[in-house]
Amino acid sequence: MANRTQSDLVTVILVDVLAVYGPADSIDASDDKTVKRAYVEILAWLRDDGLAYWDLNAIPFEVVRHIADIVGYRVGPSFGVPLATLADPATGLNLEDRGLKNLRRHIEKNYQGEPVRAVYF
Repeated sequence: MANRTQSDLVTVILVDVLAVYGPADSIDASDDKTVKRAYVEILAWLRDDGLAYWDLNAIPFEVVRHIADIVGYRVGPSFGVPLATLADPATGLNLEDRGLKNLRRHIEKNYQGEPVRAVYF
């Protein structure tokens, strides 16, 4: 399980989710700061709801796309991307709802075969 950094997340959001930059483009410092600030705020909210277990700059590979959908939906209008275009055509869910749904599924996953320590009171 490899981790990704905030910079990796910014690239996924601005290149893959919002498509405001091309893969070879250099991301502007102010755009980078805007996305990172939104990520920090959303991570605090997700932790409060029990949906985030990782450190700020060690995002598990398994959740990067889910977080990118959530943050991308929140910052999209700041980059001129209309909210109406930030939806999954297959399901009709907006990207934030899709990201939250998939993140919840990841958190609630039942890890069968894993050893569990029993604590008795």
